[in-house]
Amino acid sequence: MRNSDCRLPFFLVLAALSILVIYNNKGPALIVLVVVALLSLTTFVLKKRKRQQTQSESKSMEVLQEKVSPELHQPAEHISVSAAFPAVNPQEPASNRPDDSEEEAFIAAKDQSYSPMTMEEYFDAWYHKATTSLQRDAVQEQMLNRRVIWVGRINSVESKGDGSVLMIVGPPDGSYGSTFLTFDKSQRPELLKLHKDQRIRFTGIIEHFVASPFLRDCRILRVLA
Repeated sequence: MRNSDCRLPFFLVLAALSILVIYNNKGPALIVLVVVALLSLTTFVLKKRKRQQTQSESKSMEVLQEKVSPELHQPAEHISVSAAFPAVNPQEPASNRPDDSEEEAFIAAKDQSYSPMTMEEYFDAWYHKATTSLQRDAVQEQMLNRRVIWVGRINSVESKGDGSVLMIVGPPDGSYGSTFLTFDKSQRPELLKLHKDQRIRFTGIIEHFVASPFLRDCRILRVLA
């Protein structure tokens, strides 16, 4: 129906002007005929293209809506170590805390950067097994940006200028070596309960080395003694 409506004025005008040209044989009438014919044809073509473009866009939107999965509109579930294992209370009975194997299994499963190397193994490799600077660099490169779960003995705990807390720990057996841990300020109330020489189980990501490893994103998993 729309195509017929568009063609009707065009053909009526064309027929009328054709009759006028035939009976009068006047040049101006012929010029008017050509101009009107061109305008009518141009209007028809433009309307047809616009209608086709609108229909094409509507179909594309329908296909796109059918292909989009509803799951893409749902927020991704974010599971953090803090959410799974809340901050440790040193006074909490051991029976109420998750055991070490559960914590380690959870962290290892959720963080692909996890390394099972212990603090003692790291310092043994760096101080004893590595005998050259190149070998020590290789040990550090192996552990850089890796998440670890280590046990250490607290040497000191102090505030940093930005409100975070810096803790220095050493190997629990008293052997040589220091590890620097950075905790965000939200953990300050729990860290206030800790004392020098206490043994703690903690997790963090090795951010860089200055001979000793420096860890970020640290959390206390358990106070051992």
